[in-house]
Amino acid sequence: MNRPSSSIAAEAFVHVACVLLLSGCGRSEPGDAPSAARPGTLHAPSAVTASASVTAAPPPAATTTAAPTSFAEPTPRTLAALDAALFLDAPAGSADRLRTCAAEANPGHCLLGLRFTRDPAARAIAEDMLDRFDSPAGVERDHIMDGGYRGMIHILPRTPEGTNRTHLAWVRQTLDVFATFFRDLRAAAGRAGPFPRYRTSHIDFRFMESENRTTPSADALDWRIGYNVKGSLLKSQDAVTETLFHEIFHLNDQAHDDYSVKKLTDVFEQVRRKCGARTACLAPYAPGDTMVRGGTYYAFQPGNDVREYAAELAVRYFREQSAMLAKKALAKPAFKCGPQENAMAFRLFVDEFFDGVDRTPACP
Repeated sequence: MNRPSSSIAAEAFVHVACVLLLSGCGRSEPGDAPSAARPGTLHAPSAVTASASVTAAPPPAATTTAAPTSFAEPTPRTLAALDAALFLDAPAGSADRLRTCAAEANPGHCLLGLRFTRDPAARAIAEDMLDRFDSPAGVERDHIMDGGYRGMIHILPRTPEGTNRTHLAWVRQTLDVFATFFRDLRAAAGRAGPFPRYRTSHIDFRFMESENRTTPSADALDWRIGYNVKGSLLKSQDAVTETLFHEIFHLNDQAHDDYSVKKLTDVFEQVRRKCGARTACLAPYAPGDTMVRGGTYYAFQPGNDVREYAAELAVRYFREQSAMLAKKALAKPAFKCGPQENAMAFRLFVDEFFDGVDRTPACP
C-alpha cells in the first residue's frame, strides 16, 4: 500500500534517533527545519500464539532489556518481559499483574486485558497482534525527549484505545500487508519460506503522544517502534504502512550491523560529492520523492546520513515490488535503471536484505 507521491513530497521528515543515538530513527512533522535528519520511522512474519510466545513462570523482576541485534531466532518472551513491554509507564505494578495473570490459561491475553481496560475492540486487535506477530501494543513512558534543534519535547504514554484505536488497527493491518507482501514476493520468485534475514514481526510497539507537538511521528531502535498517535505523518492506512516500512528497515539495518553504513556509504558519498544539495542534480539519484521544506530530497538532505538514503531505498523497493505483484506498470522507471550509482546501491541492498529477489523488468 503506497501513499501518493504528492502527499509524501509535501512532508518534511526528521530522523531523530539516528541523530541522537546513531542507530535509531524518528519521523517528524512538515514544519521541521531543513537542517534536520529524516524519518524514522527500526523480521519475516510468523504466526505465534500468545501462550506459545509467553512463558508463564516470571523471572525475579520485570525489567526492559534491549533486544539482540543479531538474526538469531527471537527467544520466547517471559511473562515478565511482556509485562515490561506493555506497562513501561507503570513498572511498580508489575508484581501484582504477574500474580494476577500467571495462572491464567492465556497469561498474555490477561495482561492485555489489564492494559486495555476501556475498549474491548482495541483489546481484540492487540490480542491478534500478539498472537500472530508476537508484537505487543504497549505504551511509551512519560519523559522529556531532547529533540536537538527542535527543543525539548514532552512524550506521554497513550494506550491506543477509544479515539486512538484507529492507529492500532492501522498498525495491525500494516503487519498483515507486510506478511502478505513478503510471502507473495517469495512465491513469485520461486522461493519457499520467509526472507531468512529480514523481520517484520517480533517488534514491540510503544504508543505515545507528544505534548503540543506532532513530532516525531515514529522512532525505532532495538526491535522497538515508538508510534505517536498525534504524528503528522500517520493520517491514513497507506501513510502508516510506508512509515512503518521505513522504520522496520532501520531495525533490520541495525541488526545487519549497520550494513548501509558499511556498504552503501561509498555510493552515497559519490552522489553527494557530485551534486551537493542541488535538487535538480540529485533528482535522478533520489530513491523517493520526499522533500525537506526549504531543503532538498530527504535522502540527501544535509544532516542526514546514508541510513536515511537506505531507508528511502527500502520504501522504493516496497513500492516497485508491490506494483509487480499487482501486475501494474511502475509509476516511474525502476530505480536500478537510473544512473550507475543507483544500480550499484540497489544490487547491494537487495542481495543483503531481500535474498536477491527483484521482480522488476531488466533495464533497457
